[in-house]
Amino acid sequence: MVTTHGYYYDRGSSSPTWLSDTWAMDLASAPHAWRLLSDHASHHEAHAAYSSGRAHNLPCGRFGHASAIVGDALYMYGGHDGGYSRTNRHDYQPGNDFAELWRFNLLRKTWSLVVGAVRKVLGRAILVARGTS
Repeated sequence: MVTTHGYYYDRGSSSPTWLSDTWAMDLASAPHAWRLLSDHASHHEAHAAYSSGRAHNLPCGRFGHASAIVGDALYMYGGHDGGYSRTNRHDYQPGNDFAELWRFNLLRKTWSLVVGAVRKVLGRAILVARGTS
């Protein structure tokens, strides 16, 4: 079982927080414990990358995305972070959806942006066709 990117409300700072870490649990063997596959990027790093237009080495924290495992990869599409990576503000700003498809190699534990893969967005669904890598 793999989980990635999530939302929680940080009571300490009284603000929503979107994470970008990736975790796995092997349900076939005991003890069942979570293991970190990929650490998260800070909001500062995400804002610096997205506001300058330069590529980032992993997707920023977000929620409302879709994901699927295909072979040895986890694919993640879309989602949004309330505009934080673009505006550097903690308040929710609508209209800042990500039109990105990311691939996480489960063996190498690395993220890569899949350029040119997104043709049509259908809500919060992800479609994986045979033959895609």
